[in-house]
Amino acid sequence: FFKQKTAYEIKECDWSSDVCSSDLPKLARQATPGQPDLLTIEAVANQNCVASWRASILLPPGKYKLQVRAKGINIQPTESGSGKGAGIRISGGQRSNQLSGTVDWTILEHPIDIDSLRKVDVVAELRATQGTVQFQADQLKIVRLK
Repeated sequence: FFKQKTAYEIKECDWSSDVCSSDLPKLARQATPGQPDLLTIEAVANQNCVASWRASILLPPGKYKLQVRAKGINIQPTESGSGKGAGIRISGGQRSNQLSGTVDWTILEHPIDIDSLRKVDVVAELRATQGTVQFQADQLKIVRLK
């Protein structure tokens, strides 16, 4: 009898930053004892920012839900084929969630459907001309749906 995992967590050490715009945004990891571990992306005012935090995880076939708590501060979104503003997704896919403007801590979710064992690249990103997004890295998880 093999028991399937119901939730997958991404460790802090698994995250790496990625910047796809010529105008460098500020990316920071904040790990303060007693406080949530944060992944922050700040867009430089009036510049097109496309930046992300990424992590890979191996998932067996199934339906999943990617979840994270996030907060937006004065996000002025731009749109691309992958999404608008701040949010989470899987690399190669389009986002089904978005933060723009100023939003207190909220849960973002993104569905994942895996048909065979494969590595999945999780993306926590900002696509904006201005603003800051914070993702609670220690609250980001992939939940297996029944």
